[in-house]
Amino acid sequence: MKGDPRTIWRLALFAVLFVALSAVFMGLLRPSDEDIAVSGFTLLTAAVLAGWVMLRLEGLSLGDLGFRLHARAAPQFALGLAGGISLVIAWAALAATGGALQVALERPVSGGAGQVAAGALAALWLFASPAAAEEALFRGYPYQLLVRSLGAVPATALAAVAFGLIHLVNPNATWIGALNTGLSGLLLSLVYLRSRSLWSATGLHLGWNFAIAFLVDLPVSGYDLVDTPYLSVALRGPSWLGGGSFGPEGGLIATVVLVTACVLAVRTLLGQAPPHARGESAAVPAPPTST
Repeated sequence: MKGDPRTIWRLALFAVLFVALSAVFMGLLRPSDEDIAVSGFTLLTAAVLAGWVMLRLEGLSLGDLGFRLHARAAPQFALGLAGGISLVIAWAALAATGGALQVALERPVSGGAGQVAAGALAALWLFASPAAAEEALFRGYPYQLLVRSLGAVPATALAAVAFGLIHLVNPNATWIGALNTGLSGLLLSLVYLRSRSLWSATGLHLGWNFAIAFLVDLPVSGYDLVDTPYLSVALRGPSWLGGGSFGPEGGLIATVVLVTACVLAVRTLLGQAPPHARGESAAVPAPPTST
């Protein structure tokens, strides 16, 4: 299916469906600029429905999109969530060691542990639908179509570049921030290719955003949406190192963490068995394994 000429019109039709459905849902729900959970839900719904229509045209099912409901879905999501949180903890350790991060513990104003738990759940809810929506768009039908048509390597490179460039419109965006969001997009695509599951990629995406916003109380891609009740955090030194007002993704410390994670993900991906040997869907073919 390499270079299938139908790829262009399929991508165009998906885009038309996605934009039209997004406009309808946004018009019905009318979310405010600050209500990213509702906005994320509308975009997620539009991306899934548009993807489902396109998959049906190709004779595939909605489950082939990657949000298949099966016994492995919850473990895949949980493992991805833990992975995203672990990456931010690694970033924080490097930033603190290098003097780019200053952290002080504070007592919550009221509510104690209950307030902290409620804040954590609220942050997870806030970032869940935007993370899933971005995965449905950047690792969902358009990406999977490009993998089938062009191959995993060029499709993954294109998705990573697009993911980085689209974040240049965020507040306080920088080219380092675009580079790092592109690297995070690369990592998310590798996770998808490894698991054939958008549950894994969404978990990783959510864990990364949640940990930046709540665990270390810093902006996520330029948006400062969460106030952690138990931390006082400040980034020190040049913004190109720690990230400045764009958050950790705007600095070279995050570059080191993400490049390392991508290298490990590539090594894991190249060493895995093909999907049919693991009893998984081969709707997106696996990249060639090393010999």
